[in-house]
Amino acid sequence: MKKIQLENTEFYLIALIEHQSEADADMSFRLLRYMVYVWTDYAATQEKLHPGITKSKDFLYPPILPIIYYEGTGQWTSALHFNKS
Repeated sequence: MKKIQLENTEFYLIALIEHQSEADADMSFRLLRYMVYVWTDYAATQEKLHPGITKSKDFLYPPILPIIYYEGTGQWTSALHFNKS
């Protein structure tokens, strides 16, 4: 997690890195699940610091950059997207 200052605004950028040695057909959904866990924890933490903040229209969740680091011997054969179109 990295806190970034741009002009007068502070925000967090979270990199989620998953190391894989085999193709995993459930990987894209697992990453989504991890992201939801992070956002849920972030919201709970912010609520403790500033009660009611998550109900504000100005409340923003931090962006998460999901990365799969694959070093298997074969080609990655699992889906790259939720939607194949």
